[in-house]
Amino acid sequence: MTRIYSKTEIRNGKSKASVKEHALHALVFILVSSNAFALWETLNTEHFTVFYKHGYESQAQEFLKTLEYHRLKVENLTHNNASHVPRDFEILKDSSIIYSKDKKDSFGSEIIKYDINSKEKKKLFDSEYLVDRIVSDGDRIIVSARKDWENFNIYVLDLDKQQLT
Repeated sequence: MTRIYSKTEIRNGKSKASVKEHALHALVFILVSSNAFALWETLNTEHFTVFYKHGYESQAQEFLKTLEYHRLKVENLTHNNASHVPRDFEILKDSSIIYSKDKKDSFGSEIIKYDINSKEKKKLFDSEYLVDRIVSDGDRIIVSARKDWENFNIYVLDLDKQQLT
């Protein structure tokens, strides 16, 4: 059985467990209690999930905006970040592969072309859009993409102009 130490005992160093461990135990207890999940709602972005009580949605949204704004600092602090792997790819007529991956330091995508024959990859451009899906009909490259805090939409990826239209 876990012993709960008082604040005085913790301050005086009598606790073998750290304050963080006590907080973790309290959090686990709250989460596993029978009706804890019924009391909470969630909001999430691509990078974060926030749990909040009913009636506090505007505060939760503001908190998510703050987390996203400081995302790199939060990820460095928590060591919790997504790997930067391709979101999607498409093989083009010339047998090259076009793919997108998340920018490392800001919202958006890097558009990259990989030449199968030479085994060379070349970053074509950075986009302020997060490119999620890529499909080519042979003549055009169609993507599903969105700007930060907007919904996904369908665009034509123009490699010559290096933009979505």
